[in-house]
Amino acid sequence: MFSKQTRPTRKIYFLSMLIGLSFISTVFSEGKCQRRPGEMGERIVQKRKEFLKQKVQVAIITASDSKRAESGQIAAKLLKKADFEVVSTKVVKNLEVEASLRKALEDKNTDAVLLIGGTGFSISDVTPEAVKKFSEIEIPGFGELFRMITYHKFKDNKEEIGLPSLDTRATAAVSSEQYGRKLIVALPGSPEATELGIDRILILALPMWWAQIHGKD
Repeated sequence: MFSKQTRPTRKIYFLSMLIGLSFISTVFSEGKCQRRPGEMGERIVQKRKEFLKQKVQVAIITASDSKRAESGQIAAKLLKKADFEVVSTKVVKNLEVEASLRKALEDKNTDAVLLIGGTGFSISDVTPEAVKKFSEIEIPGFGELFRMITYHKFKDNKEEIGLPSLDTRATAAVSSEQYGRKLIVALPGSPEATELGIDRILILALPMWWAQIHGKD
């Protein structure tokens, strides 16, 4: 098949391949090129655990034209228990939320503003519009995750109460540089929604977001 001149060259080529494969096999067997499964994930988890120690300072604004004002008190209690610093709590009428948000963002002692209420579809539900007015970067994953959690929580009762996940425009964003790139989060006004959003998402998310927007991550 090969000429006499070609055979030695072919033999050397195949011998070189065998030596190379043998070397690679040895290196991997000694663990020199192995990466422990989940090693990168563990590093990320460890790094983010450090961020959880960050004491994010939160201002709470409850927008309510009804009896839902107690949600702000629930939010403050949950955040303080999780070692956040609540710098202020305020209850305003729905249509006053924009002015109150602006004032909270101008406070140098505030890292994040939590808006509760006004996320529905009625003419007085203007919280998402207020968030958008001061936002530079949207955080779409928050609203998506909140609605998914809400859906799974109530899906067995949908015949009685419908699908609450469709009734909210919960949202989150980062404010513009003019306001110091602060976090803005809007939750529905019910006590159940407030507790769900804080316990299941915000206690973990707020320090992570803070670290990212300030270049710590």
